[in-house]
Amino acid sequence: MSIKVTLRSTSARHIDVYWETPFSADTQYRVLRGEAYSGPFDPVTSELVDVYHIRDALAPRKMAWRTLYYVIEATHADGTRVLSDPTSLAARPPLDALEMIRLNSLLFKEYTGRPCIIYGRRTFGKKCAVCVDSVTGVQLTNNCTSCYGVGFARGYHNPMYAYVNIGADVKSITPGEQLITAQNTVQGRMSVYPLVKPGDLLVEEEGTRWRVQNVSHTERLRAPVQQILSLFRVPEGDIEYQLPVQWNYDLGTSPRSFSTRSDV
Repeated sequence: MSIKVTLRSTSARHIDVYWETPFSADTQYRVLRGEAYSGPFDPVTSELVDVYHIRDALAPRKMAWRTLYYVIEATHADGTRVLSDPTSLAARPPLDALEMIRLNSLLFKEYTGRPCIIYGRRTFGKKCAVCVDSVTGVQLTNNCTSCYGVGFARGYHNPMYAYVNIGADVKSITPGEQLITAQNTVQGRMSVYPLVKPGDLLVEEEGTRWRVQNVSHTERLRAPVQQILSLFRVPEGDIEYQLPVQWNYDLGTSPRSFSTRSDV
């Protein structure tokens, strides 16, 4: 038995969360909210009984590119808990867009993409207690090993795996007054899971780390079906390289990274 969650919003000041369940009337519900599909999720409400709609007036929507995900936690009388799938406020894709998403996911996973880890950058929550002044709220350093220069506690959300097609490197240098700065930018393509935003971190299996600079979508009736990324290579020695990464080697590389026309 699953929980169906629907999000609506007619104002930038709130998000209406509705849910439908087949459970009994004495089931307790709690609404959780996060900024990444994989969490972590923080509670928005206390336990609710026989309530199937809330208006989240504290939703921090007033920042471009931010995507909020909601999860409904149902607790039965015997203590059993059921969680809904994370749901975001986005246009509902038509059937042909769902097929485009499926084919794009298959394309990147089986042919043109390679596994990468994506860390979603935190844009709200508790401030970092190490590098942010508690009185002025000013971030004192960008090399904090607690938040990795983000300014919010823990810095990044839980990592997610995705298959990304990363283009050839474009290398350039920028001469300055006392030094020359090397820059390396590439373009990447991926499916719509997970949705990324500028500032997120992408890690390759070889340890190379890229910062998302720009994101554009290929859309069908306002529903994204593919993401196009502009990636900036993080220089070795920057604080982002202190972020611990644990790689799941069972993923391997794309199993069909070849042309079927030349396949023996």
